[in-house]
Amino acid sequence: MTHQIDTKRLIAMREMQAWTQDDLAEASGLSARTIQRVEMGEAAALETLRALASAFNVHPNMLRYYKISRDLKWGLIGGFAGLLLGPIAGFIAIWLDVSQGQATGRALGIYAGVWGTALGAMGGLSGIMIGRDQVQFRSGLINEYNLNR
Repeated sequence: MTHQIDTKRLIAMREMQAWTQDDLAEASGLSARTIQRVEMGEAAALETLRALASAFNVHPNMLRYYKISRDLKWGLIGGFAGLLLGPIAGFIAIWLDVSQGQATGRALGIYAGVWGTALGAMGGLSGIMIGRDQVQFRSGLINEYNLNR
C-alpha cells in the first residue's frame, strides 16, 4: 500500500534542518532517488514514510497529505455565512423596530441577548464541525511537531 506524502511539508522540514536531499537520504537510510521521487509527489511505501518520519523524529502521520473534504468545506462556508448573516439580520430587525419607534430599552436588551446567544451557538457548532474532521487532526500533529522540536 502506498501513501501520499505532503511534499510541501516534507521540503519545509528538510529545509528547516538545512539538509540537502542527499543529507535527508543519509539520515533516513533511503536513496537520494527515493527522496527526489517523494518530493516530486510520487506515492511512497509505508517503509519510506516511516524512514522519513524517523529521520525527522516525528510520527508518520505528520508527513501524510490530507485533503479537506468537500463536505467540510461547504459546512464551514455555511457555518461562517450563518455567523455573518445571523447578527446582520438581528441588527436589521432591531434597527427597524427603533426607526419605527416600536422598541423599548427592554426589547432592545432582549433582542441583543437573543442574537448574542444565536451567534454563540453558531460559533460553537462551527467549532464542533471543524474539530470533528481532519483540520483538528492536522493541527494537532503540527502542534505535536512544534512541541517536540
